Order: sequence, then C-alpha cells, then structure tokens
Amino acid sequence: AYAPKVEMREEIGQVLRDIFNCPTLDFAIECKKKAIRDYAKTAPKFVSWLEDNIEEGLTFFHFPLDHRKKIRTSNAMERLSQEIKRRT
Repeated sequence: AYAPKVEMREEIGQVLRDIFNCPTLDFAIECKKKAIRDYAKTAPKFVSWLEDNIEEGLTFFHFPLDHRKKIRTSNAMERLSQEIKRRT
C-alpha cells in the first residue's frame, strides 16, 4: 500500500523480507537504515511507515534463535486451524 508504483511492490516487499531475515537485530537495523536512504525520494510514504513501525516488528530478535521463526510467522496457527477443519 505504501509503494508509489505497482512495479515497486515486489522490490519493496523484498526489502522488507531482507530486513526480517537478517541474522541479528543490529544487522536488521542497518538494513532498515539502508532502505530509508535508498527510498527516501522514490517512496516517501514507505520510508515514513518504515521509520514509524518497523521497530515493533523486530521484537522477535529479543528471543532465542530457536523461537524466532515460530514467533515471526503464523505457520503454527495456520496448521492448527487446518487440522481442526480436517477433523470436524
């Protein structure tokens, strides 16, 4: 929704995936800063959203590495819902 052009959606989506897939919080913050510099002129709404909201999304980095994927994704909930639907 924050991409100024439809063609930029995939590119911006990849930037966000790269931030969330970083191995450490420090590296994720560096990737965020790089994205802000890269898109400051071409996608100002995206940069504004990134500055305001991404820190909350990076809280999973404060948990042990084994737990991060379970916290970051909704796969466990989707699997549980699928199993309940299958059994009923």
